[in-house]
Amino acid sequence: MLMIFDDFFDSVWKRKGKYSLFLVQMILIFLMVQYSFQLVTEYVAFNQKLNEIDSGKIPTYFAFQDQNSEEMPDCTLQEYKNFKREINQLCKNTAFSFGVSDIELKENNIPDAFTAFEDSGSHYYQVTYISENFLNYYQAATAQGKSFSKKDYERQSSQHIPVLLGSDYGKYVKVGELLDGKYKVIGILREGASYLDAQLNSNIVSLDRQIVIPMIYQAQEWGGCYVNHLTFSTHDSSAIKEIEIVIRKYGFQDYSIHSMKEQISILRADFWTELSFIVVLFLVLSMLCIFSMISMLLHLIEEQKKEFGIHMLCGASRSDICIKIVLPVGVILVLASIPSVIRCESVNQYLFQFAVILFITFTVTIVPLMYWLKKPISELKKER
Repeated sequence: MLMIFDDFFDSVWKRKGKYSLFLVQMILIFLMVQYSFQLVTEYVAFNQKLNEIDSGKIPTYFAFQDQNSEEMPDCTLQEYKNFKREINQLCKNTAFSFGVSDIELKENNIPDAFTAFEDSGSHYYQVTYISENFLNYYQAATAQGKSFSKKDYERQSSQHIPVLLGSDYGKYVKVGELLDGKYKVIGILREGASYLDAQLNSNIVSLDRQIVIPMIYQAQEWGGCYVNHLTFSTHDSSAIKEIEIVIRKYGFQDYSIHSMKEQISILRADFWTELSFIVVLFLVLSMLCIFSMISMLLHLIEEQKKEFGIHMLCGASRSDICIKIVLPVGVILVLASIPSVIRCESVNQYLFQFAVILFITFTVTIVPLMYWLKKPISELKKER
């Protein structure tokens, strides 16, 4: 066995150029396997989230986005309240809106990874301001603490601003904790809480690393409200025309209204196109690399026929020679998998990576081994 390992190191060193190419090809394959696996996992989760959003809801679902307001913020707090009331009267209290912004937190135990951006030493964190119905519609429940009450959405507290934190914050901030003496954490959202952006061709946005605050406090922070996203549900097509009139009445000139089903169909198609392209590219490159590696091993067997024949005359068996052929492949596969294994984030990814190593080892070596085992002994003796 020691002789086999000695021969292994000697053989690899003599053919280091070919084995180096083999290593590079395998690193490429393993990284692409991992990326494809992650993309497929994301696609499944993405579809599940879209199904949750689309199922059990009023079929006709519309949204608008005020895309280029010249005056910022869009309206005063009172105008926002009036606008919300009029829209809800037309769509039976199904409307909600949200706005994405940021806040500065000076004293906290939150890691820098949560920082949206840093300016002059100040750390700013991403915030989503929401109105009532937002959390219920997207089934964003709390894992700890409680959610916002109707009072939280309608009246500003004179003491502290109630906030919900994304699940990732739960490791560093506790329910009831006060951030900067201003923001009181009343709950931690469940992992995976997310929403669909109201802009057509947009995507699902995760709330895991966001701070969620009632929309009414946006006016307190910014001197007014940004009504750049509105979502509502209705069966009544005439109500949509009336809603358009209300939108124009409040000065939101640049907007678009579209159905949720249309948006979901576009999102699914775009994601499927990206996934299909990556998978097809991976399969083509994998086939080329595997064919190249099989050809290289067959060439190495032919190149080492004389050496193998001498080993067999000295007492080595065919199985010993098989080990000499497979051993470099196994070692290279293990080394090549290290970059992708380091990037694994779950047990399933580790198991999948291990299965891929076994599969590629079998695929790459089976043809060269069969070729070697069928080679007549008499031909090897001639190579002496």
